[in-house]
Amino acid sequence: MQPTLHERRRRIQRLIVGVALALGLLVVTVIDRRAFWALRIEDWGSWKGRDWVQFLRTMGYLPTWIAVGIAVGLAGLGPRSRPVVTRLAWMIPASAAAGGALAELLKVIVTRHRPSLSNTGLYFYDWFDAPWPGRGLGLASSHAGAAFGAAFLLWRFSPRVGVFVTLLACGCVLTRLLAGAHFVSDAYVAAVMAYVASGWIWKLGRGEAVGTPSGRLR
Repeated sequence: MQPTLHERRRRIQRLIVGVALALGLLVVTVIDRRAFWALRIEDWGSWKGRDWVQFLRTMGYLPTWIAVGIAVGLAGLGPRSRPVVTRLAWMIPASAAAGGALAELLKVIVTRHRPSLSNTGLYFYDWFDAPWPGRGLGLASSHAGAAFGAAFLLWRFSPRVGVFVTLLACGCVLTRLLAGAHFVSDAYVAAVMAYVASGWIWKLGRGEAVGTPSGRLR
């Protein structure tokens, strides 16, 4: 059976997206070492306690999104509540958790170490004696995975909210780069995986809802 025009377009779109993501990974891989030396703050100990740093870093902290989910759930209680609010209450932390979990899983598979002064910002892999469960490994960043997992889920619900939360997720990534704790590619791969995870959670949420042609929840 010959594929329809719509199916052919979908395949072409997926191919374009795949090529674009591969090129993006190539670019960040090329700049990883230079970015590490350019962004890393040597005296990070005097910076990490600052309020704005702590705030942005907590965007990648799962309990932050659990608290957001609880707040959204409480807002959905009552006779005038909308069903979508109840669904978002579990979808937001679930997407953050899925994004972070995928990042942690990839860490123990790839076993690429974090950048450091000892490896001079070069890639270092340890397949035979890697830390467990992922401690000291960097690809992918679980902070970025959790932050982007929540951001992309909210983007699917409301692009305006999604843009704002995505900027916060980027701020979270920036704190990890300034600390010298991750390569740019660690965050890039985590963001891609978080997008996939948010799609899974979104489909689960839509399974409970009345679907619309736009894919929004009602």
